[in-house]
Amino acid sequence: MLFVGNSFTLVNNLPLVFERLAVKKNAKSYTSARGAATFNSHWHSNETRSLITGRNWSAVVLQEQSAFLSDIPQNYIPRSIVYSKQLYNLAANHTLRVNLFETWGYKNGNPNSQTGLDDNYNKMQVRLREGYETTRAALVLKKLQQKLNTSATVVYVGEAWRVAMTKGYKLHQNDEIHPTPHGTYLAACVFYATLYSESPVGLSYTIKGVSRQHARALQRIAWNTISLLRNQQQCQ
Repeated sequence: MLFVGNSFTLVNNLPLVFERLAVKKNAKSYTSARGAATFNSHWHSNETRSLITGRNWSAVVLQEQSAFLSDIPQNYIPRSIVYSKQLYNLAANHTLRVNLFETWGYKNGNPNSQTGLDDNYNKMQVRLREGYETTRAALVLKKLQQKLNTSATVVYVGEAWRVAMTKGYKLHQNDEIHPTPHGTYLAACVFYATLYSESPVGLSYTIKGVSRQHARALQRIAWNTISLLRNQQQCQ
C-alpha cells in the first residue's frame, strides 16, 4: 500500500510500523511524504503522481495537513477538498481503496482568527473528524458521478487518540503536535483494524519505547474504537 502524507506519516515511520504489525498479511508499504505536505502539494508533486500511477495498489492512504482540515469549511473546501478529489481521481485507476488518514488535534488546539482564540485539543479533534468526513463524502459523490469503483474510507486514528488520551497516554511529543512512539503505534493498530476488519489484539510486534503491556492496551483501544464507530454508522 502507498502512504501519501507528511511528517505525521514520517515520524517514527508509521508505514514501516504498520508493515511489521501486518507481517502475517504480507503487507508491504511505500511512502511519498514530506514535512508540511498537503493534498495541494502532493497533487503538484511529480514524485507523488508517479508513485500513485506507477503500479496497482491494494490501498492508497491520503493524509492532509491537520491545520487545513481543522479549519472552517469555507477555507478547507477550496484549499484541501479540491485537491483530494484530484488525487482520488488519479488513484482510481490504480487501486480499489482510498483511505483517508484522520489525524489528531494538536495538544493545545490551533488558535487563530478562524478557529477561535480559545481553541483546544477537543475542539480541534471534532473539527478534524468533520473535515475528513466531509472529504470522504466529496469523494463518494465523485465516485457516483463518474461511476468509479474505488471506495473511500476514513481511518479514524484521531478518534482512537482521543480515547487513549482520556486513559492517560502521552501521544504528543514535546512540540505538542507530532506523535510519540505510543501515538504512532496506536495509529498503526487503527490502520490494521480498519484495512483488515480484524482485531490487532494479540499481535506480537511492538516498537522501541512501547512496552508489550502498553502495546496490548493500545491494540484494544484501536479495535474498540473502530468497532464502536462501525456500529454507530450502521445504526444511522
